[in-house]
Amino acid sequence: MRAGRLLRNLAIDLRSSGHLAIWGERGPVLIRTEHGGPPIISTMGLGTVMPLLRSATGQAFLASMPRSAIEHVIRAEQEILHWDDATVDRLIADTKQRGAAVIEGDIVPGLSAISAPVYNLDGAVACCVTLMNPKASYFQPGQPAFDEFVGAIAGFTDSWGGKPRAEIEPDAKDPSASQGGPKDV
Repeated sequence: MRAGRLLRNLAIDLRSSGHLAIWGERGPVLIRTEHGGPPIISTMGLGTVMPLLRSATGQAFLASMPRSAIEHVIRAEQEILHWDDATVDRLIADTKQRGAAVIEGDIVPGLSAISAPVYNLDGAVACCVTLMNPKASYFQPGQPAFDEFVGAIAGFTDSWGGKPRAEIEPDAKDPSASQGGPKDV
């Protein structure tokens, strides 16, 4: 799997540990792990279902999948966390604006994590790539590791023609889309 090589290269280049996840019936499921930096001790192994709202992996899926497909997981976690829809909407907007999900110590204290989706040709999420590092703020926007990670994910997706579904399908609210005309001239 090409995404596995991408994960391995990023883990080594950014001296971090990481994993690939796909969407399962109950949320993001870890399918591969790599270690390229200081050891990170955790209970997350292959087959682990990650939280959607509190993990970088989950937030990457949250911001990139159709809400109707994941609403059942969102609702279940909202109930546990006592989060309202506005909190979830803010999380989605922030993740999309950054171009990646970034977490600082939410699941494992002191752990910095980043995650972003890889898209298929049809615009669906193929998987999410996540890296973790024990250095505080390591993956925050403006840091070299953030820029390298986001650039590598975008380059990988572009290399095989993948694009987010929103970039493939015309916006139904845009009148020029239904008329077949260009959105911007």
